[in-house]
Amino acid sequence: PVTRFDKNNPELQSFDWERVPLPVRDASFDAVLCLDTLEHIDTIHAATDDLFRVAKRSVVISLPNCWKQAVKGIVRGRWEHAAYGIPLEKPMDRHKWFFNPEEALGFLAYRAHRAGWRIAKVCFHVSRETWWQRALYPWMFYIIPERYAKNWCTGTLFVALVPQES
Repeated sequence: PVTRFDKNNPELQSFDWERVPLPVRDASFDAVLCLDTLEHIDTIHAATDDLFRVAKRSVVISLPNCWKQAVKGIVRGRWEHAAYGIPLEKPMDRHKWFFNPEEALGFLAYRAHRAGWRIAKVCFHVSRETWWQRALYPWMFYIIPERYAKNWCTGTLFVALVPQES
């Protein structure tokens, strides 16, 4: 069985994660997926710890690269992103944390270690949608330092975590 939560989808079980922990017992799920969610939660530290609390065998977390959109806006000389700034209309939801992939990975490694978990796999997803992204990708880590490649080019960070004894 699969249990899904989403505060913005009336068809799914809803709760206010910023006020209460996940409404399930410890180690209730073999695997927990948390996809592009933590950046929307005021209590990101407690929410991350909560994921480890309810999982038995694995946790997979994805986080967006907030820097990528910011750099695009700065280079273009304008900022039109509802997740930050002051949009003309109030957005349904918005990002409450601004971080790059390197910082997000450090955060997840620290929270995992405190909870008795460890990082098993990391994927820095780099989009290859345009011709220049496809052409640059194979050479990117040779052309620019790895740190810049990860923080400027990553679209989404995916991290798989397992208990330390695994």
